[in-house]
Amino acid sequence: MKYKLMDDVFFKKISDELVSIIKYNDDDFIYKLESQVAKIFLLLVEGVEVSEVKAKLGTSISDETLDQIVKDLVELTVLKEQ
Repeated sequence: MKYKLMDDVFFKKISDELVSIIKYNDDDFIYKLESQVAKIFLLLVEGVEVSEVKAKLGTSISDETLDQIVKDLVELTVLKEQ
């Protein structure tokens, strides 16, 4: 499955392991993603399928952890299914 940014979300890649996300809505929210979460977010924004993320990460991550990170990003309305 592929994901893309919500229309009211912008991000700045500070490094491969640090990303700032700004979400504009009634209240502006700023999220800071670090380490593996930042790497996963960047891969998903680039259009990488969730099933391919583990191979591209270069580090081991369980399916449950990956699924939870994707679920959290969707619940925060940062990402949506494409």
